[in-house]
Order: sequence, then structure tokens, then C-alpha cells
Amino acid sequence: MAHLYSGNKYTTGLDLFIAYYMNDILAGVLVVAFFNFAFSFYSVRTICLNTLLTILTFTFICGLFWEYITPLYKPKSTGDYKDIIAYCCGGIIYYALSKASTHSSGQ
Repeated sequence: MAHLYSGNKYTTGLDLFIAYYMNDILAGVLVVAFFNFAFSFYSVRTICLNTLLTILTFTFICGLFWEYITPLYKPKSTGDYKDIIAYCCGGIIYYALSKASTHSSGQ
């Protein structure tokens, strides 16, 4: 993931979608992965984000915060609804990867 972020940040001449939204898509994947990792240490496993609806809800709420609350206290930050869509796309990618991983491991 860090390699993808760095490659996107320092590569020029990319398609505008990739240049502007790839990091937001990666953020959607990483925030869900981090949440599940952090809560995997607790005995209450139902907290984990494992359905598409819960993942999309979580990434949508995170996106609302990052795009509309953060600019209120960080003046250089700007809100963009397309970023929220990108975060949710990252959540969908996380869901697809987790299902593919579960399917390939035979669970």
C-alpha cells in the first residue's frame, strides 16, 4: 500500500482520476483494515467490519468527517464529495479482497 501511495504521489503525467483519487481509494481500504486489525484484539468479534453494508457505512461516515468536518479546523483542507465516493470504493475493494481471501483459504 505504501508503494502505491508513493508511486501515485511522485509520478507525473497520470490520468487525472488516478492522480486525484487513488490516495482516497487507498485510504478507504486502509481505514477499514486498520479498524478491523485494532478490534481483532478484543473478544467481541462482532465489532469487525465484515459485511459490505457496514464497510460502506463506515467509509461513508469517515468520508463525511474528513471532507466536511476537517476543513472546519484545518483551513488548508477542502471538502469534495467525489473523495467520499473514492473512500467508499476503497471499502468495496477491501470487501472484495477479504471475500477472495476467505474463499481461497476455504473458509
